[in-house]
Amino acid sequence: MGFVIAEKVEEYGMQAAEFEPTRLALDSMTPTGVRVQVEGDFRMDASKVPKGSVRNLGRFGTWIGREVKSGPTEVRVYVPAYGNILIGTAKVPGIKVNIRNGHTTHVSFVTDLLPGEFDGIRNIAHDWIDGRLGSLQLQGKAAVSLRSGLLSLGEQNIEKNIVLKG
Repeated sequence: MGFVIAEKVEEYGMQAAEFEPTRLALDSMTPTGVRVQVEGDFRMDASKVPKGSVRNLGRFGTWIGREVKSGPTEVRVYVPAYGNILIGTAKVPGIKVNIRNGHTTHVSFVTDLLPGEFDGIRNIAHDWIDGRLGSLQLQGKAAVSLRSGLLSLGEQNIEKNIVLKG
């Protein structure tokens, strides 16, 4: 029973979590890449969860937990349309957020961005300059360790796709 509930709360978290970037600024250059200031708003939105049982168990579980802290994480960003080339890696520090439905946590952190495969990045840049890119799909992947208070929630594999247009 506990395994099923934990699985439903995890499913809820993947479907209800939202992060809306509000600011991205170049902080400095590093010997291996760039350092960037990232700001945004994290929010849980239960209305995005289609299954009623998952939505209800998730809201209950996150109401009890209230906050979650992630450990330091490496986020790898790939471009599926170009053979899943790695275009970069972001080293994200630990972040603490409120996970109750409807609550918004403003997040601000500095991350080091390291470039990926130069040949692939060059091919994407050429296609963009030549006007062959109307949109670009990016896929981020990370293994994130989570903790709520004294309770370790283990490591969660997170995968998110975004499409850049224009």
